[in-house]
Amino acid sequence: MTKAIEAYPDNRYDAAISCGVFTLGHVPPTALEEMIRFTKPGGLVVVSTRKSYYDSTDFQEVCDQLQAENKVKLVSSIIDGPYLAEQGAHYWAFRVW
Repeated sequence: MTKAIEAYPDNRYDAAISCGVFTLGHVPPTALEEMIRFTKPGGLVVVSTRKSYYDSTDFQEVCDQLQAENKVKLVSSIIDGPYLAEQGAHYWAFRVW
């Protein structure tokens, strides 16, 4: 998700779910835009982030910008929820506009 996934057409899927992808060294927070692109309006984008990833990136700023641009609306989030014994995670659900 560091570049457009040409095999996935725009507005194709009812939901896009990502677990274990938004971690340090994998994809940047801006990869959310690609998930939004191939999710239908009204669909859901659901992601998890390790707490360390969230703290080390501009993930929150990207989420805020996507909402300000009316691309998504936050439906629900869990901050510092259970994940690994040594580290919590954050969970996000967005509705695509």
